Amino acid sequence: MLSVFCLKMEMHNTLSIVLLLALVISSVLAEIFSDCGGTREGPSGAIVSPNYPSSYPNNARCNWTITAQANEIIDLKFTFLDLDGYADSCPDVVTVYDGDTNRATPIQQLCRLKEKAELNNLYIRSTGNKMFVTFLSDATNVRPGFLATFEAHECPAMTYGTEKCNHTCDCNRDNTAYCSNLNGRCYCKPGWTSARCDVDINECADLQVDRCPYDYVTCVNTPGNFTCDCLPGLVKNASSRCVAKPNTRCVLQCSHLCGISDDSVEHCYCPYYMLLNGTNCEACKPMTYGKSCERTCRCNTAHTVTCNSVTGQCVCAEGWSGVDCSLDVNECALSKYLSICSASPNMVCVNTVGSYRCECVAGYETKPGNSSCVRKGK
Repeated sequence: MLSVFCLKMEMHNTLSIVLLLALVISSVLAEIFSDCGGTREGPSGAIVSPNYPSSYPNNARCNWTITAQANEIIDLKFTFLDLDGYADSCPDVVTVYDGDTNRATPIQQLCRLKEKAELNNLYIRSTGNKMFVTFLSDATNVRPGFLATFEAHECPAMTYGTEKCNHTCDCNRDNTAYCSNLNGRCYCKPGWTSARCDVDINECADLQVDRCPYDYVTCVNTPGNFTCDCLPGLVKNASSRCVAKPNTRCVLQCSHLCGISDDSVEHCYCPYYMLLNGTNCEACKPMTYGKSCERTCRCNTAHTVTCNSVTGQCVCAEGWSGVDCSLDVNECALSKYLSICSASPNMVCVNTVGSYRCECVAGYETKPGNSSCVRKGK
C-alpha cells in the first residue's frame, strides 16, 4: 500500500515539473515573440522581424495587419532584409498580401539577402486600405531579419506614382477596369485591348472559339462585345430560333432552310453541323466538325472511330483512350480482361499496344490445340 502511495506521489511531482517547464517555455516564447505580428494603424509606422536587429528565432510565425483610412492605400518600404535562403530555395520568407488575410492576392514575396540598391527600387503598394504581412522561418539557421516602414496616403482612381499618386493614367476610362496605381498601366475591360484600352477586340475573328454554335446564326462584332444574329433573311421566333421571314417564297429548292436577304437575294442555309453543297446540306466529312464543318477534329486518326460533328469529340477505337485517342488502354488493369485470362490456371494478362494477350506463367506453355497452360515438358 505504501509503495502505491509513493508511486502516486512520484507521478504527481513529475507532472508538476512538466507543467512548470511548460509555463517557463511559454513565458520565454512570449518574450521572444513579443514583437511578432499584430495590428498597425495610422498614417505611418514600422514592422520588424522578432529580435531585430539581432537574429530572429527558428519556427517564427508572424502576421501583421496594416489598416489605413477608407480612402487611402498603403506603401510598404523595406530598408533592410537579410533572411536565411539559397539560390533555389526560400526556407525563411516574408509575404505581402493585398488585403487583410493571407487569402488575399499576394503582392510580393521576399527572401534571402537584398542589397540596399535593390530595396530602393522595390515598390510595394496595396490597392485598398488594408495590407497583410506574414513572416515564416524554418527550424534551422537564422539571420538578422528585416525592417520595413509603411505610409498611408490617398490615391484616387485612374491616378498613379511611385511616391505620391500625382500622375493621371492615360487610359480610355470607359473601357478600362483599372490602372496600376504604381506605373499607370491600363487593365482593360473584357472586349478591349491596347495600351490605352481603346482597341475593340473582334471576338468573331477568333477561329479557335466559336462564339455562336447555333443553327442559322452568325457572330456579329460589337464595340467591346459581340452578338449572335440570325443569318440574312431570317428572324427569331418565339422560341428564339432563327426561321425564315413570314411569307418567304423561294425559287431555290433548298434542302433545309431558305432566306431572302434585304437585297432580294435567296440563300440556302444549313444547320450548324452540316455543309452546304449547292442547294443541299450534307453531313460533315470524317474528322471535320462545327459550323459548316470547317474545323478539323484533333484526333489520332489511326486510333479513332469517328469524331462528333458538333463538338469535335473523338470516339476512340477499342484499346485506346484520351482526348485525342492516343493513350493506350492497359486492359490488364481492368477486371474484365483479368478475368478472361485468369479463367485458365497458370495464365496471366499481358498488355500490348492497343490490345492485350493471355500468356502462360514461367515454366508453363500451351500445346497445339490446347488453350490452357500445361507444365513444360509434359
